[in-house]
Amino acid sequence: MTTHPLDPLSAAEIERAAAIAGERLGGRPALRFPLIAALDPPKGADAPGRLAEVVCFDAVSGETTEVVVDLDAGAAVSAVERPGVQPYALREEYERAEAGIRADAGWRAAMAARGFDEGQIESAFLHLWPVGNFGSRWETEHRILKGLAYLRDGAGDDGYYGRPVEGLVAIVDLISGRVLEVEDHPNPPPPRAALRFDHDCGGPARTDLRPLEIVQAEGPSFTMEGHLLRWQKWQMRVSLHPREGLVLHEIGYEDGGRPRRI
Repeated sequence: MTTHPLDPLSAAEIERAAAIAGERLGGRPALRFPLIAALDPPKGADAPGRLAEVVCFDAVSGETTEVVVDLDAGAAVSAVERPGVQPYALREEYERAEAGIRADAGWRAAMAARGFDEGQIESAFLHLWPVGNFGSRWETEHRILKGLAYLRDGAGDDGYYGRPVEGLVAIVDLISGRVLEVEDHPNPPPPRAALRFDHDCGGPARTDLRPLEIVQAEGPSFTMEGHLLRWQKWQMRVSLHPREGLVLHEIGYEDGGRPRRI
């Protein structure tokens, strides 16, 4: 099947785009690629090719560069540095940030000062959040996440979001994995009871519901040809972009026997 210029990148194209962008930036081992996605060709192009946008992040220097790759030509079209721009955090950064918080003496002391024992501190769930721009010095000088803590009962499947450690926030640098600051404000203690919603801890299941059956005996009314969706007189190309989500391209409607662009 011939790939349409608006189709999402295949796994092979993603690998190729990363290799081309990495080569353009000197093949630095610290390069990471938070985003690699198909880039729409210019509207009205006579022979649109396969373009990819690649966001490159240097995990050591913190530099961000946007590279456009022409997959047909096998070359980078452009590479633009974006000073002061932060791509979203990667899994390795979340893992490094969590390890940094758990090892931080200030955070552990704040947890202990609230009366939590070592077992509760070790089993606490850490939820890491990206931050907005609120004018603090950390936002402009560092690549950071904020860590919030929640108590767990040790079972591993409890509803820990119902037991937040209020007023305790750890700000961690993602490049070094070091905690920059521990915000500790007095707040009510978390609930004592564990909040579990699994089958064994819930109430009895309802028995008064009537059966619900949804069937299409003759199959669905739509068809999919690759990423081309056809439904009644409608047709469009459907793709999922890792940043934008669902994207609809070339939406058209059959009008008087001929397709009309919407």
